Amino acid sequence: MQAKIVAGIRKESNVYILTNAAGELSAWVKPIAEELERSWPEARVVVVLTPSQYLTGQEEEYTKALPGVDQVIPVKDFRKLLFMGTSYLKEGSNLKGCILSLGGDLIYPVLLKARLGYPAFAYIEKRKQWVNQFVEFFTRDTVGDLMVDSLAGIKPPTAKALTAPDFRIALLPGSRSFQLKYMIPFYTRVAEQLQYKYPNLQFVWKISPFSSKDFQRFNKSAFPVSNSLEGFDLAITIPGTNTAHLSIMGIPILCVMPLNWPQVVPLEGIWEYLGRLPLLGSIIKELVIRIAIKSMRYLALPNIIAKQMVVPEVWGRVTEQEVALAAEKLLLDMNGREAMGKQIRAIMGPGGAAKKIVSEIKETVLSR
Repeated sequence: MQAKIVAGIRKESNVYILTNAAGELSAWVKPIAEELERSWPEARVVVVLTPSQYLTGQEEEYTKALPGVDQVIPVKDFRKLLFMGTSYLKEGSNLKGCILSLGGDLIYPVLLKARLGYPAFAYIEKRKQWVNQFVEFFTRDTVGDLMVDSLAGIKPPTAKALTAPDFRIALLPGSRSFQLKYMIPFYTRVAEQLQYKYPNLQFVWKISPFSSKDFQRFNKSAFPVSNSLEGFDLAITIPGTNTAHLSIMGIPILCVMPLNWPQVVPLEGIWEYLGRLPLLGSIIKELVIRIAIKSMRYLALPNIIAKQMVVPEVWGRVTEQEVALAAEKLLLDMNGREAMGKQIRAIMGPGGAAKKIVSEIKETVLSR
């Protein structure tokens, strides 16, 4: 077995982490990489970015800055790794190791497993696939929620009255270009309506590290920008990982999903191509999206987990006035906001998922 010494630590095993999008990198890969560095420093951590229609183009740069990551394989080089194996990397070619899928299509870890011969694991939210190809599927029910680990140690805010001079509202428009193009002006108009009625309100953009360039291109407002979610009393956000992050921090949420621009929403498989048809494309997309959302019942992750409407949701062809009224209802109900913050924090559960996952894969690799 060929080992390599990095920063005084002898690397004796490979851990290939496969992932694809911004949410998975910040919520799942980050706590796993940190736990690997803490409890298994002998592991050589290689993050492999797999193909996805949701990529922003800034994933590689973000991942390289994560503690505990030794190497990043960009999307453009994924095929090289797949066809050439560890000979493409040159380093660690004779080390034993494992594959851990943290987001993206499960066919990618299956293909890489066939190439490298490593045991494969996956942390999943949806249904299991390729069951006989994985040693184990980790889920929120079996090990806990990795997103809780990604925000460990942050204290929830204390509920404030609407009249408080430092009442801060976070605006989260998403991280993808098509979201920012439409949601930034939409949220700006919502905020301006609320601020006209309640001048003390402070609106702040919370921008993903994956979308800073697009944000600058589309933002015409005078609202400041923050890279952190700490210190906010309410958040207005689209569905997605953000709703889990906010819940873990105990920040009350208004979840907004306008379907005013169905033509720009990416769909899976054949529906995306049908949605591009002239004239009928936007109609098909809107119909598919509406059916998909209705089948989900809930959009915000704490609602999905709790299977009840804890966080208010506004979706469909909605106006800025409708969203502003929904936000105002929350703003006027200080007790309701306080109760929501406690409830959504409890819904997300305790931390510890990263430690359990790393312990399991480490035991498997070292016992082989």
